[in-house]
Amino acid sequence: MSVAELKELREDLYELKDLRRVAKRPASRQLLDPKIEEVAQLLEKLLAENKASQTADGAKEVPSKSYIVNLQTYSWDQSPKFTKLYVTIPGLSPSNSSQVSCNFESQAVTLLVKDLNSKTYKLVITNLAKPIAQERCHYKVKDEMVVVLLSKEREGVHWPAVTAEESKLKSKNKVEEPNAAADPSSNIMGLMKKMYDDGDDKMKQMLNKTWYETQAKSGGGAGSAGGLGGMGGFGGMPDMDL
Repeated sequence: MSVAELKELREDLYELKDLRRVAKRPASRQLLDPKIEEVAQLLEKLLAENKASQTADGAKEVPSKSYIVNLQTYSWDQSPKFTKLYVTIPGLSPSNSSQVSCNFESQAVTLLVKDLNSKTYKLVITNLAKPIAQERCHYKVKDEMVVVLLSKEREGVHWPAVTAEESKLKSKNKVEEPNAAADPSSNIMGLMKKMYDDGDDKMKQMLNKTWYETQAKSGGGAGSAGGLGGMGGFGGMPDMDL
């Protein structure tokens, strides 16, 4: 039975009950009572059947599967106020904004795009290079992309990378640029000393040999320069028989 028909039956029952309340003659009441009971039972039965039908229809619905895609890549840049992440999401548009959410913590961010073309996209960064001001962070949904704006806790601070690990790795691998105003030989010496300090025994032996030959050609002899740091050879190693 349709909703409209159920409504009509319910109103019939209300009207019968109203008539029963105003009826003064016993005979009138005897006529109304069985009809009220009949309509009430019918209404209760139909409501129960309607509810059972809705439950069965709901059980037949197969929920759509959504596969989680863990995002690992993004591009980024920064301004004095924000570090900006550009996350590509295929098929995304501003009309899908209700499916996008972003959670910000002091040094973490989680981006979630739910149920987009049977996929849920997730980007989690738990170790940002610098602290962020959570209350000032936000995001923008664009075509094929979400732009996440991480508000720097301290404005004007330069981020060498997005994550702490990347920042440390970048710092470790950074080669010190020669000082143009300094003595060229001093710059070369600094680079050779770094190579010596970081190298294995074979590398150190080769550098000591190069040092020995360079000093011999200059006419000063291997011992005259005293190696780096005022000691024989490089980095404090004794002069080697080469």
